[in-house]
Amino acid sequence: MSTILSLESEIDRVGRLAWSRLDNMATRRETVNLQHWTAYFAFDVVCTLGIGGPLGFLEQGIDVQGIIKSIHDLFFMSSILGDIPGQMAWLRNPIAQALSRLAGHTSSSAGRDFATWLFSQVQDRMQAPSDPERHPDMLDHFISMKEDDGRSVDFPGVVVEAGNLIGAGADTTSAGISSVLGELVRHPEDYKAVQREVDEVYARDDFQAHGTIDYKTAEKLPWLSACVKEALRLTPSIVWQLPRHVPEQGITIDGHYIPASAVVSLSPYAANRDENVFGDDASEWNPGRYIAGNKGVTDEYVRNIEKFNTTFGYGSRTCIGRNLALVETYRFVAEFCHRYDVTPVNAAAPYRTISQWFVVNKDFNVVLQRRQSTKE
Repeated sequence: MSTILSLESEIDRVGRLAWSRLDNMATRRETVNLQHWTAYFAFDVVCTLGIGGPLGFLEQGIDVQGIIKSIHDLFFMSSILGDIPGQMAWLRNPIAQALSRLAGHTSSSAGRDFATWLFSQVQDRMQAPSDPERHPDMLDHFISMKEDDGRSVDFPGVVVEAGNLIGAGADTTSAGISSVLGELVRHPEDYKAVQREVDEVYARDDFQAHGTIDYKTAEKLPWLSACVKEALRLTPSIVWQLPRHVPEQGITIDGHYIPASAVVSLSPYAANRDENVFGDDASEWNPGRYIAGNKGVTDEYVRNIEKFNTTFGYGSRTCIGRNLALVETYRFVAEFCHRYDVTPVNAAAPYRTISQWFVVNKDFNVVLQRRQSTKE
């Protein structure tokens, strides 16, 4: 976490642009699609930390070069066909491609725009002369990596690492941020409670170092923290199975022997709603479950639900981007609630959630109003 916190100033730079764009839309009372704008923020943060600067999602207010759509198309096709042995071959079948286009999908180009852009970014950096004036980023780290035998990692290896960072790190974070905001919009009493917490902090600290509330302060706010945890529990960014190979000696789970040749998996979405862990209301919104002493909640219960939460995976294969995702989420949600009152365009159903390995909260349309007490 200390490494990520040392980069908060870079996140601040992206955040300032995000708030400027959202402030302008709030002033004009424009409809804001939070699915899009949380994605633009998350992608510009990851590009800033990963390849040395934002790609321009926030500046232009669009899906630059169709990269986000390209990633979504790739996951849509691979998450469905990838579960059916042999079916990925259909992606290259001309008849299947024609039928896919008729249905409104472009399977033949799924992921292509993202791959083309990524290849050029990696190639340009690997061929560019060293620049001592440029602040090292994560792409520099990937290029400097060594194989076990001491050889430098080759071009495909660097592409894979950079692709994992940008392709997986941004979308999942934006899904998490929009899921938290979505639950708060659907539960306005909790939105107001978070506003009160953040307002109290701003009343005693002007956050000169960052300009907006920092992560260490935000994560200590009890109700904000509870709402973030509860939203990510109910709608983890990745809802499909997380596979694991069975050990060589096989394994027995709940009395059932599973041989070494098998692959086992579980869905964080299902595991996070286990009534044996979370109680009879496991599928219901209840941020108070994370606060000991609240309506009979015990310290033991809180420790237990924290221990068995699988939002970021579990054990040795916990998501390596967890810390960055949490810093972005806490800071964005806290500042958003402090800054705006929100009116959903469709109060009955503020957004709809679809799953294509990771979550996408679609049609999350709201109208923002800048709070009088936070206007500069």
